[in-house]
This record gives sequence, structure tokens and C-alpha cells, in this order.
Amino acid sequence: MLKQPLEFFGVWYFFFLALLVLTVIFPACQAKPQISPSSPPEPIYFSKNWKAGLDLPADDAGVQCWVVRTETGDLAAFLSTHEGMLQCLSGDEGRTWSPPRLIFVHAGPAYPLFHSGRLVGMLTFREIAHGGQIYFHARQESGWSEPSAIRDTDWGTFTYRAFAADTAGNFYCAWRDFRAGNFDIYFSSSHDGGKTWNANVRLDDDQAGQEQNECALIAAPQGVLYAFWTDNRDPRTLFDVYSSFSHDGGKTWHPGIKVNDDTTHSFQVSPQAVIDDKGIVYAAWRDYRDQGASGDLNANIYFSRSEDGGKSWRPNVRVSHARFGHNWFPALHLDAEARLHCLWMSSEDNPAFDIFHSYSSDGGQTWSPPLRVNDDLARVPHDYRPVAWLGADAKENIVLGWLDWREERMAVYMARTLEQPDATHPERQPQPISSALEKKANLPFQRGAALFQDDYAENSSPHWQPQSGTWVCKDQTYIGYGAAEAQSFAGSESWADYVFAGRFKLDPLEHKAALIYLRVTRGRGGWRYFRLNNFFRGGVRLEYFNGKSLSPLADAPYSFQKDRWYAFRTVIKGDILNHFIDDSLLIARDKLDHNSRGRIGLGALGAPAYFKDIRVTEIK
Repeated sequence: MLKQPLEFFGVWYFFFLALLVLTVIFPACQAKPQISPSSPPEPIYFSKNWKAGLDLPADDAGVQCWVVRTETGDLAAFLSTHEGMLQCLSGDEGRTWSPPRLIFVHAGPAYPLFHSGRLVGMLTFREIAHGGQIYFHARQESGWSEPSAIRDTDWGTFTYRAFAADTAGNFYCAWRDFRAGNFDIYFSSSHDGGKTWNANVRLDDDQAGQEQNECALIAAPQGVLYAFWTDNRDPRTLFDVYSSFSHDGGKTWHPGIKVNDDTTHSFQVSPQAVIDDKGIVYAAWRDYRDQGASGDLNANIYFSRSEDGGKSWRPNVRVSHARFGHNWFPALHLDAEARLHCLWMSSEDNPAFDIFHSYSSDGGQTWSPPLRVNDDLARVPHDYRPVAWLGADAKENIVLGWLDWREERMAVYMARTLEQPDATHPERQPQPISSALEKKANLPFQRGAALFQDDYAENSSPHWQPQSGTWVCKDQTYIGYGAAEAQSFAGSESWADYVFAGRFKLDPLEHKAALIYLRVTRGRGGWRYFRLNNFFRGGVRLEYFNGKSLSPLADAPYSFQKDRWYAFRTVIKGDILNHFIDDSLLIARDKLDHNSRGRIGLGALGAPAYFKDIRVTEIK
């Protein structure tokens, strides 16, 4: 009697076991394969660079420059000035340009908004004591519309704005917003050409008290939107890249999904994304998970894609290969052949950054070896961010442009792709530190009276006036950090010639730069100062800030390490400056043509920087 039920149960047992294998285990074994750069494609080379014939104002407008390819195939450049937005046109790939024409009058900063190479609007801003407002100005045949407010409150500050438009003429905006007492990502949309904007919606879904920043936004057909941002909701992993999607034009958003797949205590920031005709979403970001040649965490560019509308993300792939320095600000682009291109700024062998490029022909599974785009050997800044990707020219070569300081003044330089390497595109050789210092001369001086000193013995800082970021005193150390840049100033604007000395240290976990400010004065439009950037493994750069933009003046290589104290001594007398690290002269600069007097300052470039034993001595 018992045998037949057991035999019956045994038959069904094997049936259910087979069903389990077919429906659960076998599909799991057939899961999406891990993407890994195993067989990279052949690199795309770049031509000899040419200088665009754009007359960039020398004071501040050069850092606000955008170049796009119009619907007719020509190039259009937009330059932001004190008067407003200027437009220039070029029919020869940027070599010559039409005279600038004022197209938008606005006293403050204005940012052009594009869709498929067409200028559709401008963003402007108003700041008040406890917040501000974002305004949209629609481009019309007869000129510009009246400004429409995007935020539905004036309370709280805002940064990191992102804009998108779809083929139906709808506009979308996302930004980092402080209205609730901590930074979140908010969103609004307009369905009437920017005349009115809908009630703001919070995108992120974390608990109160966490911070979100650096957002990106892309629009797909049928009202589908994708948003990306940097998120520190998980204290075990610091900042991660999160994404969300909306199928109703932004009215509701899916809970946030983590894009980076590491579990290390590191930073993932600066996300950028694109979408192809098949609805596959591609994302890239700056990632600190990897150790460099000396065991330090170097920033690389990482990549992932989603094939199910943002519900899940493939295993991450590293695009850049930094052993030294950092890779920053990735930008993804799709060309007419559906190839993915990635551009970024790299300090691998240039503390002031070069522009690098890599591409993928298989949707990001494999990437070509990174190649430098700028062809000069000078260690000067090459900034990709303000100048847009220009697409293909008449010969189907991809053209791009960037801001470049190789001639000691800001200019737009351009290059196009080549199938074969260009013999005129030289390779940069490593520059020994000693050779960069041999020609520098020490500035003679005699010390006078002590003007200022602070050893933070009481773990307090009554002498300092923090301007941005967060500043705390701990263990007789002044520590600054913040999402972008922390600044704290002290002393008198009447100080003329002095020696500014002390010690600084870069954070043992997240280490970027210790900043030293000199001759800080407050004028119309904001602060003006000289700034020394002491970059992790990247060296020292001297810059001048005129109230709106930074101009590089000098740089020197130096391998700053994390979690180590460095003694600095900066001597400034008349129009001459010397900057020493551990008694080694790194920067010797004359002809400082700007501020002749001013206070001092300390700063950190986002990540924490530590300062001790600050003192200022008069020079006789």
C-alpha cells in the first residue's frame, strides 16, 4: 500500500526538479555576461590641432563658451560676456568666424540650452539672501520670451543644473536643491515651450540628511526620462552613482537604483549618460575604486549600460587606465555609426590636464586604448567641459573643440578624427621634477614683524571667515571640505608684502588638493585672489581669479602624497611670488599684474584638506 504512493511521489519529484532547472537554474546560468575590455578595438587618432578664430574676451567670458553643429552643418559658437550672449558662425570647421552678434542681453550668467544642435532657450539665475530662482527664456522667432520661473519656491540654494528636451517640444530641468535643509535632486517640466513649469518633484528617495549632487538628465521618446546623480545614502561606500526613470514625463519616478557595482569605501561622482535608438541607456562617471602605481586611489572613468529601461545595470567597465593622476568629467557621445565615444580630462602626465578619448563599437563591452587629443607638449590646462561635441564633418570625420591655454591666453582649439596616426602629433615625455626647478631663482627678502598666526591650540578658529564649504577644528588642525570647493579667509586687505607659511595634509581616503589663497580682496562682482593649488600627485598650479574665472599663471610637477604633512612657505613681494614645499622652490613667478594687497586664505578642492601652524610675517 505504501509503495505506490512513494513511486508516484518520486515521479513528481523528478518532474518538479526538472521544471526548477529549466525555469530557475538554467536562466540564472544564462544571465547577462560580464562586460570586460578584453579585445579593445583599434584606436581612432586625432589630427593636428587648429585654433578657432574666435575672439574670446580676456577677462571672464572665455570660460563660458559653447560650440554646436547647427542643422545646416555649420558651427555656431556662443560666448557669455558681461553684456549678454554673443553668437558667431563658421562654415569652415571653426577656422574663421563671423563677427560676434549680441543675441541675448543679460547682466548675469546665462547658459544656452540646445536640442539637436538648435538653440531652444537660456537659463538665468537670481540669488537672494536665503535662496534664489532659476529662470527659463524661450527662443522665439521674434526674440526671447519673458522669463519663467522653474523652481516653485525661492527658498534654498541650488547648483548642478541639467536640461533635456524631447522631439515633442517638451522641456525638462533637474537641479540640486537645498529647500528641505539638505541637498536633494529636484525636477520640473514644461509642456508649453517653457512658458510655464510644473510643480517641482523630488527625484531621490533616500532618508533625510543625506546629500545628492551632480545630476544629469536625458529624454527619450514617449515621455520616458532618465535621471542620474551622485548619492551618499550608504555610509559604507561614500558617494555612489544612482539613477531613476519616469514613464509619465516626470510626474512620478522609480526608486533610485545604484549604477556602480563596487562595495569599496570610495567615491563615484560626475555621471553623464546618453541613449541610443534602441532605448539602451549608457552611463559614465568618475570612479575612485582603483589603486594607482603607488597604492593611492586614482580617479578613473567607469562605464555601464542598461538594456531594460534603467531597471538594472550591467557590470561596470573601466574606460581609462590611470596609473598616476586623475581622470575627470567624462562625456559620452554616439556617432552616426552607433559607436560610443568617451572624452575626459586626464592628469596622467599633465597636472593641468590633457584631453583623452576612447571609443567602443560593441555598446561599451570593449574600449579602444585611450589617446591624447591635444597635440601640444606644454603642461597647461586643456578643458573639455565648456565646448560641445561637434559630430561629423562633410568627410565623416568627427570634430571636437575645447578650451586651451597653450598660448597663455584662453582660446578654442579643435581637432578631427583620423584613421592613421598623424606624424605631427608628438608624444609627451615625462618631465623630471629637477629640470623644472633648476631655472628658478630664490626671491631675497628680510622678515619684519609678525602679522598673523594661528596654531588652533584651543581647537577653535576665531580669526577665520569661512566663505564656502565646511570648516572644523580638531586636534589643533583646521580642516576644510565641501561638495565643490571650501574657502576660508583671514587677515587684512591692507597687507602688501608678506611670507605666508604653515603645514598642510591631504586626506588619507579622499585626497585632491590643498589650496592657498594670496592677496584676497573683495571687489565689485566678488572676491579676487591668487591661488596655489597643491594637487595630489599632480604638482602645484598658480592661478588668478578675477571675480568670475580662473587664469593659469604657472605650474610645476610635484608628487604630493596622501596623509603626509608638507611645510609650505609662500613669499609674495611686489609683483614677484615664490612658493616652497619642504624648502624646495616650486613656483617662481614675476609680473603679478593684479592685486597688490590683500588677505590670506586656505581651501580644499571638495575633499578634506588639513592645515596647521599658520603664520604670516611682514617683509621689509
